Amino acid sequence: MSDHGDETAGGAEVGFEAAIARVEAIVERIESGEAGLEESIAEYEQGVALVKRCRAVLDRAEKRIQELTVDAPSSEVSGVDVAADASDEDVPF
Repeated sequence: MSDHGDETAGGAEVGFEAAIARVEAIVERIESGEAGLEESIAEYEQGVALVKRCRAVLDRAEKRIQELTVDAPSSEVSGVDVAADASDEDVPF
């Protein structure tokens, strides 16, 4: 197995969804006992690297969403004109 945790066997970087699918396949394979010890360890290492990459992608996405939320007025974020919708009768408490 390759030690390129964020790459496929062909050397191309995998997308987020593909990385998640690969991690799920690795977990299934290891849990099934289908792979031997050495192969399981190599796949586990690849899975850890893929999870780290996915976390980094999620962290970047979260940071970007926070930046957009801070930069945009609250009415743009929700898609609703806050001032027009605010009335005492709409408040549930």
